[in-house]
Amino acid sequence: MLFVLKGGCLLTGYMTVKEASTKWGLSTRWINKLCQDMKIPGAELFGGVYAIPVDAKKPTEDRRIKTGAYKNWRKKYGRNKIPGFESETREAIQKKKVGRPPKIVNKEA
Repeated sequence: MLFVLKGGCLLTGYMTVKEASTKWGLSTRWINKLCQDMKIPGAELFGGVYAIPVDAKKPTEDRRIKTGAYKNWRKKYGRNKIPGFESETREAIQKKKVGRPPKIVNKEA
């Protein structure tokens, strides 16, 4: 494959982010992010555009949680109670709230 730079220079053995997107079945934004994080070995930045080697393999590391552990977490734990995050609930904060202090009036005059 040929990779054409703005100045008209040709690089052989590289593909664009769009070509990698169709080859690997990933979005162009995700491939750009992988290139920024240096997850694709050999990817080079030329004038704001990444050139990816043709023989580069699709990155397999995916840190997204796919087990469904966070599915319906509000129903499981309540809106104000997130596991691992200790804070007061909305009701406790409402109970602590006190109105303005009483106004002191000087009656000596």
